[in-house]
Amino acid sequence: MTEVQIDQNRWNAVWAEDLDVLRNLRKDGDNPLVPREIDVSFRGPLEALRRLRAVCSDFGFGVVSLMMV
Repeated sequence: MTEVQIDQNRWNAVWAEDLDVLRNLRKDGDNPLVPREIDVSFRGPLEALRRLRAVCSDFGFGVVSLMMV
C-alpha cells in the first residue's frame, strides 16, 4: 500500500472545524445514538475503492455506488 502524505496544517484546520461541529451538536442537545445518513466521497483507483467497499461494513458503513468519472 502506498503511504499518503497529509499536510499537518490542513489536517489540524479540518479537525478543528469537525470538533466545532461536534461541540455545537452536543450543546444543542443532539443525541449521538440516533443513526443518520452521511454522504462521503472518495476518489482513487477503482481497485482501491473496491477494497474500501469490502471493509467499510466492518465500521457500520455501506457503499451506495461506485462510479467512474
